[in-house]
Amino acid sequence: MRLDRYLSQVTTLSRSQARNMIRAGRGRVESLHRESIGRLKLDEALGAGDYRPLSPEEVALF
Repeated sequence: MRLDRYLSQVTTLSRSQARNMIRAGRGRVESLHRESIGRLKLDEALGAGDYRPLSPEEVALF
């Protein structure tokens, strides 16, 4: 069975490490998307390159 697309959850690797690991297995990386940093879930309303200040509660997650 051929998988055209799949979702992989990587918890400890940087973007370049994730790409290199997938490529080493002869895979192809089309895109990477970060959903969280540690326990902080990222704001889905922000676009690529956008940012906003963190609330005190969000800072406490680090």
